[in-house]
Amino acid sequence: MDSAVVPILFTVLFTHLFGGAVSGGWLRAFVDVNPLSHVASAARDLMNDAGAGGAVVRSLAATAALTPVCAPITLRLYG
Repeated sequence: MDSAVVPILFTVLFTHLFGGAVSGGWLRAFVDVNPLSHVASAARDLMNDAGAGGAVVRSLAATAALTPVCAPITLRLYG
C-alpha cells in the first residue's frame, strides 16, 4: 500500500469506528448516514445472531447503489 494512503485510511477508519461514540452534532449525523456504518452494524448483528434486520438491508442497498457508480470510475482510473 502506498505510504501516502495509510494516514488517510487511518483517519477515515478512526472516524468510522469512534466518531459516533465520542462526539455529537454534525459528525454523528454523518456517521448515521454513512454506508460503512450500516455495513459495520450489519456485521455486528449477524455475528451476534440478531438476525437479518434493517442494518443488513441498508448495507445491501447501499452496496447495490454505490457499486454501479464507483466501479466504472475505479476501472477508468486504475484499469
